[in-house]
This record gives sequence, structure tokens and C-alpha cells, in this order.
Amino acid sequence: TESKEMSKEKSKPADGGGWRDFTAGAVAGVAQVAASHPLDTVKTRLQSQTANNARYTGGIDCLKKTIAQEGFLGLYKGMGAPIVANAFINSIVFGVYERAKDIRRKNLNLQEDQILPLRDVAIAGAGAGLICSAFSSPTELLKTQLQVQYGTAGEKAFHGPLDVARHLIRDRGLLSVYTGYTPTLIREIFGYGWFYFTYEYLRRSLTPPGQDRPSIVAMLGSGAVSGIMYWTGSYPFDVIKSRMQSHDLSHGNQIPKFLNTAREMWHKEGARAFTRGYLPCISRSIPAASATFVTYEFMKSILNP
Repeated sequence: TESKEMSKEKSKPADGGGWRDFTAGAVAGVAQVAASHPLDTVKTRLQSQTANNARYTGGIDCLKKTIAQEGFLGLYKGMGAPIVANAFINSIVFGVYERAKDIRRKNLNLQEDQILPLRDVAIAGAGAGLICSAFSSPTELLKTQLQVQYGTAGEKAFHGPLDVARHLIRDRGLLSVYTGYTPTLIREIFGYGWFYFTYEYLRRSLTPPGQDRPSIVAMLGSGAVSGIMYWTGSYPFDVIKSRMQSHDLSHGNQIPKFLNTAREMWHKEGARAFTRGYLPCISRSIPAASATFVTYEFMKSILNP
């Protein structure tokens, strides 16, 4: 049982080195975007299309048409915002997650040779998601608005994330950059709870006796499964978020609301609307989560020799 497991693995208490968690998380965030952005573009484009206005028949079709019409770099549209923001956001996520675990350890009066129960790992992950959503929501709005621009450079309405932000704030006010915040909040809380719970469970199970971490192959596999669990547990909310954030937010158009968008999707497209783009998303999550955790563990080993 979990109480017996708690005596098997040594867990270091907080040592004032919180900056290491933030730094390792930042580098992991860059690795995550570099490994996954092309498939994220495919996912976003599939999520944002409606049944009556479908440009693509699936992930492969979207991939082929994007490259044919916009070149290979078309898959990297909107990457500027997330590669900078993900470094910041992942530093927050991992930093808050590690601090939340330290707080729970103190609350439970755990000794140095005891590990945190998995339910508290999930709570720490959900708390990290709660904080993360305040930063990830506006970043993903800017990315999404750029990703759903179809065509060549001369046909673009926006020319970068700052241009999107400038137009939105000028036309709709500062709060418009938080369009899609509610589904993002729900996604991050549920998603990160499952994400860290799964990774920590697999990490503990696959770590050889006497070692403090599993092999690189085991970490890659653990990260891949964790990424799948993150999206499987929260995917419908991500689709709603993408539909809201890909909306034409020009002055005069109504800013979409969470429940209204979900209701409209259900009535017009049925349950299938909430799984649109799932396979490209899972395909993206495997390299993204694997790169995230391997890079994070690697940076931690360097920063904590």
C-alpha cells in the first residue's frame, strides 16, 4: 500500500534551492515547445474548424495541406509566444509544484526517509495548474490567433504575438486577452493533477533499488504516459478553449462565453466536437511530455550535484 511505499524512497526536504526548480522548469519549457509545436498547430487548426466549415479531414490532411500551401514553416506559426512563455510558465509550474509538495510534507510531518502520498502529489499538481492558468490562457490566445491565420505572409491579419495583443487591447480592452480563461483553468487543474500523479507513480515504480531516479528510457516512457493522461483527462475543455480563442475577436464581434460555446458545439456538432483533434494532440503530447521531464530531471541533476 501507499503507506508502505512511503518508507522505500528517500525524499529531500526543501533546502532553500527553489531557484533550481524554476530554472530547470524554464529549460524544460523550451524543450517542450521545440519538440511539439508543429503538431500543436495541427491540433489547434482541427479544433477550431466547425462541421460546416471544415478545411481538413484529419490530422494527416491538415499536415499535408499546411506544408503544401504555406511551406514547412507554416507549422511553426505562433511559436514565438509559446517558446518564450513556456520557459516562464514551466518554471512557474515546476516551481509551484515542488513548493506545494514541500508544504504538504510539512503538514503531514513526514520524515526525510518518507515520500509524499500520491494523492498529495496530485493536489500539488492541481495547485500548480491553478497558478499556471493565469499565465497560459493569454499566451495560448495569442498563439491560437496566429495559428488559425491561413495563407501566406501577405494575407496575415497579425504579424506576431505582440501585434495580436496590441489589436485586442486597443479594440476590446485588457480583459479580452483572457478570452477562454475558464476552460483553460479547468483544463490546467485537472490536467496537471493527472500529469504529476501519473509521472510520480511511474517514476517510483521504475526507479531501481538504491537509485534516486529511473533510466532515461523509463523517464521518456513515464513522461509520454503522463502527457497522454493530462490530455485525456481534460481534452474537452481544451477544445472549448480553442474554439473560443480562435473566434474572430475584431471590434464589433461578441466575445464568446464558455457555457454558450459548449452549448452551441453540442447542439450543432454533437459529442464528436469535443474530441476533434484528439489524435494529433496525443501524438504531440508524447514528445512534449517526454522532452519536458527528461530535460527537467537532467537540469536538476546538474543544478543539484
